This record gives sequence, C-alpha cells and structure tokens, in this order.
Amino acid sequence: PPVGSDWGNLFTDGWVSKPDVDILLVPWSSEQARKRYQRAEGTQQLIEAAKNPAKREAVKRLIQRHESKKTLVFVDWVEQGKQLSEELDIPFIYGETPHGERERRYEEFRNGEIDGLIVSRIGDEGVDLPDAEVAILASTRGSSRTQTGQRAGRTMRPYGDSQVYILLTKGTGEEEWGRESTQYLAEKGIDVKKTVLNLD
Repeated sequence: PPVGSDWGNLFTDGWVSKPDVDILLVPWSSEQARKRYQRAEGTQQLIEAAKNPAKREAVKRLIQRHESKKTLVFVDWVEQGKQLSEELDIPFIYGETPHGERERRYEEFRNGEIDGLIVSRIGDEGVDLPDAEVAILASTRGSSRTQTGQRAGRTMRPYGDSQVYILLTKGTGEEEWGRESTQYLAEKGIDVKKTVLNLD
C-alpha cells in the first residue's frame, strides 16, 4: 500500500488485517521496587516503572506463549534492553550497535534464523521487518501516539493472526500514558483489551 495510507482504508481494502492488542498491567515485583518509584521524580519515575523486574518475567512468559513465532520486543531504556537480552538470549539492537551487526541481525530475523529481536527506538522507523507476528512494548518514556502506532503496525499483515502486547506497570504514570496512547489505536479501528497480569 502507499506510504502514509489511512489504516482504516488498509483494513477495508484488505491490504492488512487488524492486530489483536492487549494492554497488560504489570504489578510491582516487590514493595521495595514500588517505593523506589514513589521516591523518584520526573523522568526517573518512568525509568523505575520501566525497570520493574516483574516486566522481565512478563516478557519471558509472553515469548514462551508464542514460542517459534517471530517476536519483536520494544524497549525505550537501554539498561532494560540489555537485561532482557542477557536473560532471554535474544539479540538487542540499539544506538551503539554497529551498522553491520544491525543489518546482519535484521536479515537473520527476516530469514527465520532467529525468532526474536529486542529493539530500542531505532526500530520505530525505517526498518523493514515485515514478518513479525508478535510485538511486545515493554517500556515507554512517553512515546507519542504515532510511535505506538508504528510499533503496533510492525505486525500488521494481510493474513492476520498478529498480536501486540503493551506492558505497563500498574498504578504508575505508564498506566496513564497507556490510556492516552491507545486511544490512537482505537481511533484507527483497532480493539484494545486491558488485563491485570497475574504473575503468581
């Protein structure tokens, strides 16, 4: 379809199918982590919410749920991406990743040699990864509505069966951001479900 096409028209004309979008509210991993968030201010609060260790467990479970499906995990904080990469043994692509390594990893993903990639904001635009079946948005630092759309759009394919998860730490500024940002998806005609995640 033409660049910049309206999503509603793309759905109607059959170019792509709507992805399933689930907002998952993740509880704090511990009282200590919650208190660190409460003591923080401004941007540091967003960092603490993103670093909620319970999110790492949530990402692991989602990847296990969709085993063998091509999955992109989006992070806005390099530290979080490195932790997930080490724990899950999945390559992490971010600003300091050399251009040659980026291209090699993208090609491995396209060819099916690897099933997963963790990407920072450099994966939001200009990267051709059309075969992603699952997108997990593990953190945000106040991403724009358009950015959320771009990330969700990574999984939109003609034959459907794609899934987007947005992980938000419950009771934090992330949850408020989620309400505002997913309105963008609703305006595009995409149904969004919200669930409180139980990690017990």
